[in-house]
Amino acid sequence: MAQKCKTIYKSSRERAGLTQESATELLHVDISTLSKYERGLIRPSDDTVADMMDAYSDEYLGYLHLLDSKVGQRILPRGVERCTMLEAVVKTSLAIDEYTEEIKPMMKASVDGKITDDEVKPWLDSKGKLEAVAKSYYSLEFADGEL
Repeated sequence: MAQKCKTIYKSSRERAGLTQESATELLHVDISTLSKYERGLIRPSDDTVADMMDAYSDEYLGYLHLLDSKVGQRILPRGVERCTMLEAVVKTSLAIDEYTEEIKPMMKASVDGKITDDEVKPWLDSKGKLEAVAKSYYSLEFADGEL
């Protein structure tokens, strides 16, 4: 039998160890509405997802929910994965180290408010390293457990 694709809402609830019935009590929604969210038939509002985040103790759910919106796709880094706290700390430390090596070219390229043709590549390289720092910060926010 083929395994059904779980939505982020169902996965988060199950990760919290809650049944649909107990989740509906915490969320103040009826079971048919929660079921529709979990089967991907309707999209919960941002306020409902905030309630789910609280009930399920899962900030990562909010990230995934927003990433599925036009606004989230424009402003959030993609590819942030849940990991252990130790992994997140190591990733963040490495990303910061790599960025600090690249920051001077970015500063030099940006100081006059203009990016010349010869400054584009160093500036983009530095910007990419800064994006890696931002991505690793989110990994810290969503990390499982403690150090």
